Amino acid sequence: MAQLEFYIRGNVHLLASAQDGAVPREGEFISIRKTTYKVYRVTWALDYADEMHKTVLRANVELEET
Repeated sequence: MAQLEFYIRGNVHLLASAQDGAVPREGEFISIRKTTYKVYRVTWALDYADEMHKTVLRANVELEET
């Protein structure tokens, strides 16, 4: 299970977040709050890597409005 964070491309403000095992891939479409976005890029981060019980895999999903 990964933490997903959604951002509009070029904007540092978090649009939405979720925790799920499914991560959208580049080129796919996703609807958030009745607006459709295209996935531009997905990058990954491993948060709290030095703390075994707090480690979180995070997907940063960059979106473009369609």
